[in-house]
Amino acid sequence: MKILILGGSGFIGSYLTRSFSGEHRVTVLSQSKVKHKELNCDYAVFPYSEKNLFEYLSNNTFDVIHFLSGNPHPSFSEVDLFVDVELTIKPALAILKVLRQISYQGTLWFSSSVAVYGDCSDKYLSEDSNCMPLSNYAVAKLTVESYAKLYAQNYNLKIGVYRIFSTYGPRLNRQVIYDNIVKIHNGSPNILLISSEESARDFSYVKDQALAMKFLSDNVVPRGEIFNVGSGLATRIIDIVRIIADLMQYKGAIECQTGSKMVHDVSWTADVGKIAALGYSQTYSLRAGLKETIRHITG
Repeated sequence: MKILILGGSGFIGSYLTRSFSGEHRVTVLSQSKVKHKELNCDYAVFPYSEKNLFEYLSNNTFDVIHFLSGNPHPSFSEVDLFVDVELTIKPALAILKVLRQISYQGTLWFSSSVAVYGDCSDKYLSEDSNCMPLSNYAVAKLTVESYAKLYAQNYNLKIGVYRIFSTYGPRLNRQVIYDNIVKIHNGSPNILLISSEESARDFSYVKDQALAMKFLSDNVVPRGEIFNVGSGLATRIIDIVRIIADLMQYKGAIECQTGSKMVHDVSWTADVGKIAALGYSQTYSLRAGLKETIRHITG
């Protein structure tokens, strides 16, 4: 098959590109520079305007399109509300409009986020759980989901959404796992986590996440459906850092700041029953994924 991945040289996108390479012909589309030139794929680089996308997709045929482009840092839109509009919503609407115009017969998958669940109190977050966003970033993702479902229903387009839960691994040079590996590697005498001791996340290794997305792409013809992509297990952040410390033979103290609670300090666990019912399961344990990540970061 011919597969197009918008944002296919980013963190998760580059792993998705690798998962398809060798089995399908893959083209990566980027708005700026392509980050990973070693990827075995074709490239095209231009802004995701309606005009550019119409011209490109009118002249190039793809069986499946994966849309992973968007605001890469939720904090960006806390400073400037319009970041999510420009980087996430407008490009998504542009490709939806173009695919309707060209009567696209293939499949389109949108990348969404666990953040859309926000303040939902369900112990296990299913695709049918209430979405209660806590950030501009989450509102933008939920907006794209709504448009995707609308276009699937109204214009008979084959569109699916995968909601990606917390993802870690080599090449993600930020967030709690990376930050604390670096602190320990640099000899920090102690680790103080700016979160509550109860704060937990459903963490998955990036290779597993990419394989789950590929699995959906290969096995599902969506009609507006949403699928959680996660492990189905939540681990407290303090326990994740303790596993990292054990793997790195770190003996310093690890503590949560007393009384600390971030604005978005919530605990999320994926209900992965929907994708599991199709036959998918992850292969990496948390410890195995962390071990590979540590090896990559510390050399």
